[in-house]
Amino acid sequence: MSINNILNRYRGGPDFKKKFQESFYLDRNIKLNLTLPQSNPRKPVSAKTVNYPFTEPGWFEMHCSRIAHSQYIPILEVYWYYMPFIPLPFDGELGSLRLNIEISKLSTPSLTSYDLGRTILKEYDDYYNSDIVGDYNLGRNTEIINDVAAHSALFDIPFSEEKKKAHINAGINDTGYPKITDFEEYIFNEAEWIKYTENRENNTRKKYVFATLLDEHYYMTANFTFTINMSHSGKSWYKNADANIIPMMEGISLTHLEEVKDNLLVNKSIL
Repeated sequence: MSINNILNRYRGGPDFKKKFQESFYLDRNIKLNLTLPQSNPRKPVSAKTVNYPFTEPGWFEMHCSRIAHSQYIPILEVYWYYMPFIPLPFDGELGSLRLNIEISKLSTPSLTSYDLGRTILKEYDDYYNSDIVGDYNLGRNTEIINDVAAHSALFDIPFSEEKKKAHINAGINDTGYPKITDFEEYIFNEAEWIKYTENRENNTRKKYVFATLLDEHYYMTANFTFTINMSHSGKSWYKNADANIIPMMEGISLTHLEEVKDNLLVNKSIL
């Protein structure tokens, strides 16, 4: 346990003195290299998939998982729990930070990081504001708008436009999907990434999503999810979790294997 943990009254979180290294092959020409703090508490050892041939016809659709609008191939999950410094009966964790690394597919090809960011946010916005309401929260914001209108119609004097808008905004911030308008651009280990934030004002969960292109049709994400339990976002453990995200991103690198091969051939010709 670090001195900062003791001073700030929490246990747990990532320990950068205890790291692990993993490698994965994404299709035939990309190697994903990870150097990250170990899960805290430690994860049980289990068999892992090393090869992800995502460009093979139908492979992505056959193996993908789905949560709400996201269809993705899970690669790795790491987590770090934060606990009270002095455990008490019936106390749980203060909160946690979870990292999920995944492969996703674009509906519209993108050639640059900026295009990737615009496409991802448009897909997000179009999905939750779809006129069609369906499974996996399709059109969830539209459903909230319709519910408010139906509730208003029950009264002899319907809601004013201002009151209706207030109810809609409250519903979207509670159980819907607020619009995401901005993303930032980063470079980690010579790879271009974009970052955007998923957050509801009245929720105890917040997610930072970093995304980088693998090719014009597919991209990889590093999703950092904050979950608050017996605490709030102003506490020192939460600030620690937030401050550790950029150092963790610096432990994620992608190597294009053609470049490695070309470099070996050049070096051999020089000799």
